[in-house]
Amino acid sequence: MNQSHRSNKSGFTLMELLIVIGIIVLLAGLGIAAMPGVRKQMTKSATKTFMKSLEMGLVKYKQEYGNYPINEPSSDDDEQRDADGKLGAAILYLELSGDIDGDGEFDDADEDNGGVVFVKGLTGEMNEENATVQRSRRLGDDYLLIDPFSNPIRYLAHKPNAKNKLTRNPTYDLWSIGDSRNGDYTPQGIANWIGNFSQ
Repeated sequence: MNQSHRSNKSGFTLMELLIVIGIIVLLAGLGIAAMPGVRKQMTKSATKTFMKSLEMGLVKYKQEYGNYPINEPSSDDDEQRDADGKLGAAILYLELSGDIDGDGEFDDADEDNGGVVFVKGLTGEMNEENATVQRSRRLGDDYLLIDPFSNPIRYLAHKPNAKNKLTRNPTYDLWSIGDSRNGDYTPQGIANWIGNFSQ
């Protein structure tokens, strides 16, 4: 009755381990290669969401004051419109954040002077509390609204009842250049712009 039993140990062979490791490396490589595209789509989606919040703020602003903040374009040329639109980033910050004195925060002084917050979270104070969502940046003496791509938002609007409007939308033009580089006014660059008007 003294039989020796062999223990049946099952395991992976070296070849099987190499195949599994190879598959894991391949999948990881595919995942890493896809990351920039996924990140770009997430940033683009965040930009569209931010633009919608600005549009809702502009609707509230018009309900309060009867018109939109003014930033008139000087030309219909895409390069000049873009330069004029960048000035709108500072105008929108002041008008929608409630930060009347432009010090980067909405405080009692702003509220006492009639500052109204039309879009929450635009001031520098909020950015410090939640650094993952930066919606404004100081440039010189002014704060500018910036998109999730870290570019200034563009905004143009004529005075009410203006003739010969150069905006593409009847009310105002609001756009982000997306992942386009500044100065890329080619049709391909402009096609990447995210806005409330068709190119």
